[in-house]
Amino acid sequence: MSFFCIVALMLVLSFFEIDVAFADEPVFKYDYVSEIVAVDFYPSGAKFTFKYKPRENDFEFAIPGAFDADSVRLVDAKNSNANIQARSVTRDSWIPDYLRELNSQVEAHSKKVQELNYEKEALDQTISFLEDTKPKDSDAGGLLNFIKESQVLRQETNNRLLAVNNELNSERKILKVLESERNSRLPARNDKFVLITGQAKAEFLFEAFTSNADWDAKYTLDLDSKSGDIKAQMFAQISQCTGLDYDGKIILHTKTPDERIVEPKILPLKASFQPKVERTYGAASAPMVERRRMLKMKTNAAADYFAAPEEAEEAEEDYDVEDMMRVLGSLEGTPEHRMTESLSDRAIELFAKLTGDGREANFEIHANEINLKSEPEILLIPEQRRYAWIIANMDVMNNTRLIPGQAELRVDGNPSGKIVLSENSLSKREMPFGYIEQITCERNLMTETVSSSTFFSNNEGRTSGYVIKITNGSNQDRKITVKDRLPIPTNDKITLEVKSINPAEKSRDKDNILTWQLDVKAGESVEISVDYSLKYPSNETLQFNGR
Repeated sequence: MSFFCIVALMLVLSFFEIDVAFADEPVFKYDYVSEIVAVDFYPSGAKFTFKYKPRENDFEFAIPGAFDADSVRLVDAKNSNANIQARSVTRDSWIPDYLRELNSQVEAHSKKVQELNYEKEALDQTISFLEDTKPKDSDAGGLLNFIKESQVLRQETNNRLLAVNNELNSERKILKVLESERNSRLPARNDKFVLITGQAKAEFLFEAFTSNADWDAKYTLDLDSKSGDIKAQMFAQISQCTGLDYDGKIILHTKTPDERIVEPKILPLKASFQPKVERTYGAASAPMVERRRMLKMKTNAAADYFAAPEEAEEAEEDYDVEDMMRVLGSLEGTPEHRMTESLSDRAIELFAKLTGDGREANFEIHANEINLKSEPEILLIPEQRRYAWIIANMDVMNNTRLIPGQAELRVDGNPSGKIVLSENSLSKREMPFGYIEQITCERNLMTETVSSSTFFSNNEGRTSGYVIKITNGSNQDRKITVKDRLPIPTNDKITLEVKSINPAEKSRDKDNILTWQLDVKAGESVEISVDYSLKYPSNETLQFNGR
């Protein structure tokens, strides 16, 4: 029975760990040693300012591939007598230090999955071999021993295969989660780097731009439904995916600098007669060809006018290193938060710690102080929504200019919704803070009757109206504002007659918007009925706009 010894040996060998040989990765000979001095964040992208001190006059170093090589330029060329060149180069995939441990786990589980796959293939081959093998002994004793040994081996193989499949499925799930986490935190373009070469006699500053960074303004507005006070907080949500961690000064800008600005110019507008064109059929005549030529010339002229002018050569400027470092925030005495405003930008300065893996970090901003006071109002508009709004009516127009962003709304500390705030959102007298599901309304039309024209009149009368049912499902008595409307005749031949409004409205404006203020007890319902009629010529059909 030497066959079974061979099969058993194959099975035993399959249980041992299989070393997987991985190809050696190319060696990356550079370290990202440039010191980050400051970072300017824009709505899309960021400008990093680096400091580098060369050991020799001729230098060569690298920054991550997340930066745009074309954006690299000196900041203080006059003081360092430096010149630099930058180009993008392919490298082996970069795993930053903060991902080393996670990447090791990915590689370990990847190796385990591969080993289990090899073992599974060996077990499948063993089972297939057992199925295809037939006994050579013809005597009954030999046949019986063959059956017994093959059954034992088949059972052991199946049991091991079942365990391997279970372990393999588990390892694949773990590997998928780990790979997803690692890949989400990898630096942008981690298979590239920017090689910077040149000459310099002293330490110098340079800057580089990356599109793999951004920031957004976020707000929380918490309305106290009793006092009307609104607690406002502003946050900066910042992220960058360069692979470089940073702890220091950052500046948040509200506007990205324009890359190429077109010179403002207005050309004289000349009026003349259009050349007469001879009407022809078939091939284009000479006048038609001329007209097309003129049209092409005008199109090209317009394109030339709107094209960006050639970039002017940058004028050399004298820089003072101490002033530059003060601007970049390396000197003491800089306030924690500061907002400055110019005609083209608003900037917030703060100190922050950012990871280079693209994870969003939130920082509360104290530079833009927002103080709000309001009168809370519960508002029902039956034609628009069944539920009531809670509205903050500002006592005084607020002139605080906001950085546009999304705001999380809260009422008495509880989330009530989200809203996008524009620059002048706080100048509005009314700000919605969400809906109140406990306070509802129903608007039902009255039975409509139409009276036809008579011998004495050709006017058709339409009697209409509606009933609004307001229900206070909350556990407190509430003062509720209700708004609705009556039609506005836009023709002298249409006449509106209001028959009854019960209870009477508090106000009715020029647009026939009706406003009621009702005191509704907890758990109770009240009704408003509005009955009116419209008269108009019988040969006309009414049309209602504004729905």
